[in-house]
Amino acid sequence: MLKRIIHIENPCYISTENEQIIVNNKASGEISKIPAEDLGFLVLDNYQITISTNAINKIGSNGGAVITSGSNHHPLMLALPLDGNYLQTERLRKQINASAPQIKNLWQQVVRAKIRNQAMLLKHFGKEEKNLTAKIERVRSGDSTKQEGIAAQYYWKTLFSGTDFRRDPDGDFPNNFLNYGYAIIRAVTARAIVTAGLHPSFGIFHKNKFNAFCLADDLMEPYRPVVDNIVYEYYLENPYQEFLHKEGKKMLINAAFQDVKIGTKTHPVSVAIQMTCASLNDYFTGKVKKIKLPELCL
Repeated sequence: MLKRIIHIENPCYISTENEQIIVNNKASGEISKIPAEDLGFLVLDNYQITISTNAINKIGSNGGAVITSGSNHHPLMLALPLDGNYLQTERLRKQINASAPQIKNLWQQVVRAKIRNQAMLLKHFGKEEKNLTAKIERVRSGDSTKQEGIAAQYYWKTLFSGTDFRRDPDGDFPNNFLNYGYAIIRAVTARAIVTAGLHPSFGIFHKNKFNAFCLADDLMEPYRPVVDNIVYEYYLENPYQEFLHKEGKKMLINAAFQDVKIGTKTHPVSVAIQMTCASLNDYFTGKVKKIKLPELCL
């Protein structure tokens, strides 16, 4: 089911009644009602928003998540339901006990899919992609030769050729747009992981002990070019933009609804990520040898 992402920027009080999430605008008095079962993410982007515990629990019990934004208006915190799947304990055990060869093979699949999508995006914009295409087959088990990092350097340099752009999370525009878009995809991925009965903290490649979403950071990698595509198209028309405005946020939230291919079929990103996470569970249980990863639709 395709869930909704609701982004709230105005001061309001959020409560629940009769399986509905009630949003009461403090300034205008306007009241909006959202069926709790339709809500995938509630993004709270104002320090004067008040939300009841019952509303948070109602969203979580229906498989939804709540995201709060920091002073820079970028996603800061993510609240996910703990009981994501009735087979969760069994699936977590399989995930935790995955062998080193299994993990290395997974990371090889993920990196190859990411580089393939990066190459497709370069070709789409008339950039030289053969250098990246050649690297796909060079990705070994566990990416032992670090092809992901080598590919990333070429990718960003080629995509933004002729400009001063450098990919840096703390850098100038359009880094702020990329950061916001990636944060949305990361949240969508974390929610899908929990829904699949897995744990977002136990990663494949990312293993930072201070990172609660290592697995989300792993699985979102092939989906990053979806955001890159949106941001680069915007950059071409607005090369001197500086601040991430309201329209920009709406544009980037829309990344969750962009189409990608899984096999021969097309799905919105939010649905495709659920398929990726479900196939990961099948991989851990030995049902499949390859997980379902996306291909860009351009």
